[in-house]
Amino acid sequence: MQLFPTKNYTIELKDSPEKSIELLKLNTMLSDSLSTQTTDKKFIGRINGNRFEIISSEIGIGAFTVLRGNFSDDSVTLVAEVNKPFKILISILSILALGGISYNAFKIGFPGGFGMLVPLLMFLGLLRFVFLGSFFERSFRLVFGKFTGLLQVKPTQIKA
Repeated sequence: MQLFPTKNYTIELKDSPEKSIELLKLNTMLSDSLSTQTTDKKFIGRINGNRFEIISSEIGIGAFTVLRGNFSDDSVTLVAEVNKPFKILISILSILALGGISYNAFKIGFPGGFGMLVPLLMFLGLLRFVFLGSFFERSFRLVFGKFTGLLQVKPTQIKA
C-alpha cells in the first residue's frame, strides 16, 4: 500500500502530437513552480518538448494533483500524483504524530505509551483513505477533466 495515491492513464490523441502540444501550451501559464497563481489559463506548469507537468489553475484545490505526461506518436501517457509540497507536509504531520507517541512512551512508560499506537494507526488510516483519498480524487477529476476536455479525447486505457 502506498501512502500517496497515483493514477496512470494512456490516452489516444485525436490530432497529431504537435497540435496537441501547441493547444496545451496555449492554455498553460508557463511557470517553474507548480503553485496556484491567478491566471486566465486552464493550467499552470512546465512543457519541455514532448514532456509536461501541469496543475489546474483553480484556486484552492488545483495545486494538489500534478499531471505528468509524455506525448508519443498517437497517445499521451499520464501519471497523476500528489504535488510534492503536499507530500512533504503530510509526511511531516505523520512523523510528528509518531514522534509524539514515542515521546509519550518514554515519558510514561512503554505499556501506557504504546496504548496510543492504535489511535495513531487509526489517525493515519483516516488521513490516507478518507481525507487524502477523497481530496486527491476530487483534484484529479478537476485537472483530468480539463485536460481531456481541452484535447477532446477520452481515456482509452488504464495502466496497472
